[in-house]
Amino acid sequence: LRAGRRARTWLPPRRPTLADAALDRAVALAVDGRGPRPLDRSSRPVLVVGAGSMGRLVAVAARGRGLDPLVASRTAARAAAVAAVAGGRPVALDPGPPILAQLSIGVVALSGPWTLGPESRAAILASGAPIIDLSSPPSVPAEVAVALGPRLVTIDDLAALPAIDPGLRSRLEDLVAWTLGEFDAWAARDDDRTLAAALADRAEDARTAELAALWQRMPDLDPGVRAEIERMAADLTGRLLRDPLERLGEDADGGRARLARELFRL
Repeated sequence: LRAGRRARTWLPPRRPTLADAALDRAVALAVDGRGPRPLDRSSRPVLVVGAGSMGRLVAVAARGRGLDPLVASRTAARAAAVAAVAGGRPVALDPGPPILAQLSIGVVALSGPWTLGPESRAAILASGAPIIDLSSPPSVPAEVAVALGPRLVTIDDLAALPAIDPGLRSRLEDLVAWTLGEFDAWAARDDDRTLAAALADRAEDARTAELAALWQRMPDLDPGVRAEIERMAADLTGRLLRDPLERLGEDADGGRARLARELFRL
């Protein structure tokens, strides 16, 4: 992760995001019998399945191109929040045949399978819309993926390496070699890995206990709000642990490990 963050600082400041790449590919595939279908505010809507960070990027990018995004999520509150930011409309995770049959584009960014009924699956196939699956592992049902054929684009299809400056390529290759060396050295220090795991477990136990106490105090909390609180708590725990764990990974003489054990009583 540290190497990835460093590499990102070397990239050009103005570059397309994965959301841009997905929409570019989808627009290129959005054709009918007369050739390219014009995509504007008056055209058929774009369905964004997923209300996480990638779904939000896609929905906002679609609106920026003058398209009409529909946002689907397992949690109605999250779909509504992303739709409000993107100037779109929230819909159910399975929007149903009437909506699916009218799609111009579908972009899926879920952490699990996209559950669809038989009629909805048939409607997607009949719509002619290209589907971009940004999920890893894929979220589009396997039988739908097969039936879509070239209308389906996966995240792997978007990952073809573009032309890259030779100087930047050399720096990235050096970074890869250095990172692997650092990882090998860290993997050889079993005590440090055990300590890092113990520290992460201690933080997870504290987070779980605090959330359990909060749910007891607020048993009627809206499920969508509860999910957002859980996500925020997990993100906060990860952010707080990131720097200490990285510093433990750079502990050459064991001094930081001894200090961590003393501070956190591990």
